[in-house]
Amino acid sequence: MPDETVVTSVEHRTGGRLVVATVVRGGFDTTLAFLHKRLPKAGYIPAEGEVEEDDAESNFSSTSVRGRWTLRKMPDCEGGVYLTYLTSVVS
Repeated sequence: MPDETVVTSVEHRTGGRLVVATVVRGGFDTTLAFLHKRLPKAGYIPAEGEVEEDDAESNFSSTSVRGRWTLRKMPDCEGGVYLTYLTSVVS
């Protein structure tokens, strides 16, 4: 996770799925750059992503995990973004 990330919730779901919701104060562009650079370096392969003005999202996978991250600007917080990860174990 990027610097200045605060985890706001963790939810364990059926089927080995995990949802982690966070708030990042580093700004949209900085957080997006982190996701594009650091996730592949950590062994996660991005797929089927898109970037718009106020939000971005992408699927990702590794040998043991598949998932999706979403990034959305916070409307009332300068430089704040919501970053959510949804992951599941590859069976």
